[in-house]
Amino acid sequence: MALILYRLAVLAMIMVNSMASLGAIWNFADLSMRLMAIINLVSILLLLTVAFALFRDYEAQLKAGKEPVFDPSRFPKLVNSTRLPLVASTPFSRRRLSSSRTRAWPPSNIA
Repeated sequence: MALILYRLAVLAMIMVNSMASLGAIWNFADLSMRLMAIINLVSILLLLTVAFALFRDYEAQLKAGKEPVFDPSRFPKLVNSTRLPLVASTPFSRRRLSSSRTRAWPPSNIA
């Protein structure tokens, strides 16, 4: 149903824009970009607390000398999410990121 509505909206935009002036088309494009930016900023603000909690956990694991591992049971907001499968004990990366902090920029090991 959503796909049919999307297709109808696209067809309607094609019909309207084929008869509209170039200035009106650019104004509509500007409005669309602004709405997309607003939606993205709102979603970033809503996810900010979760992202910072995950980052603090990552940093704490690095400071403890462990290889960072994501454990969803530490984050109750994420455990109840059914949209994405969360896999415990998945390393954030294969190499230790804490050792790269002492190197000069740019790193010499980038291929």
